[in-house]
Amino acid sequence: MEKSNICFGVIIKSGGIYMEIEEYKFGFIRINGEIYENDVMITPEGIKEWWRKESHMVYIEDLNDIMKYNPDMIIFGTGKSGRMYVTDDVKELLENKGIIVKIAHTDSAKDIYNESFDKMKVCALLHLTC
Repeated sequence: MEKSNICFGVIIKSGGIYMEIEEYKFGFIRINGEIYENDVMITPEGIKEWWRKESHMVYIEDLNDIMKYNPDMIIFGTGKSGRMYVTDDVKELLENKGIIVKIAHTDSAKDIYNESFDKMKVCALLHLTC
């Protein structure tokens, strides 16, 4: 079992900060009580806005920031209706590195993240609109 401490009301796990995705609706996500209205990247260090080369596509260069965390799993939230596409090159690269890849509509990606974060080092890349 991982060691955890509580600091300023946030649980700090040995693998990083505990981030619970509490709610997702089109164009809106609430994580640990904070509301975000742009696409987000959840890492062991926290949350950042996630910008891509192309709005509805994920290319290898869109992963530069996330790869430094050496995640065991990356979850892609493809939006409310699943319009964001993860290219085959991205899937192949991650699988060749032994990284588990989960791709789902953001509603489902939220649940996958919440069920997985305490079992392994997980990062999530979430598209919030279509």
